[in-house]
Order: sequence, then C-alpha cells, then structure tokens
Amino acid sequence: GAGGASEKRDSFEKIAILVSPQTSSSGEAIAMSFIGQNNVKIFGQKTAGFTTGNEDYNISDLTIWLSTCTMEDRKQKMYPDGVIPDVITDNPMDKSIKWLNS
Repeated sequence: GAGGASEKRDSFEKIAILVSPQTSSSGEAIAMSFIGQNNVKIFGQKTAGFTTGNEDYNISDLTIWLSTCTMEDRKQKMYPDGVIPDVITDNPMDKSIKWLNS
C-alpha cells in the first residue's frame, strides 16, 4: 500500500529526550512517560527530582504546599532523586543527533 493508517509498521521512529538538572516536575513526568519504550533514549544529566504532586492548603493568612503524591513510570517505578538518563553526557544535543542518525 501507500503507507495508510491501517498499514502495520515494523519499526518506530527514534525519539531522543534531553534532560538536565533544570528538568523538573512536569518535565520529569514527560521524560518518565517515555521510559521503557524501545525507540526512546534519554540524554543529558540527572533531573531535579521534583517528582511529586503538591496541593496548597490555606490556613488563615498562611498557605502551606504539601506533597500529596509521587509520580511513577509505566512500571510503577518512582524517581524521588530524579531521572537518570540512558546516556549521561554534558553534550546531549550532539550525542542524541548521532544516535538519531545511526
């Protein structure tokens, strides 16, 4: 066929995820959502480790932010100290481009 939507693909495009210590919270959640997929590699440095969900509680004129849940990946693994990349590097852009082109 012409590559229509019903045609089964034998392989998937590679996906490179770049992370650093500045990657935190929702960015870590996105990186975690890709962990475990064969066509994905994470490049860079360990993320910040803010993998919790927080709620605010107002008490008089004081607001308290309390962590009420912890994020997990698809296999229910938690990352309290951050996501460690598959490829640890100070130059994730170059390393990821080499991998994508290989």
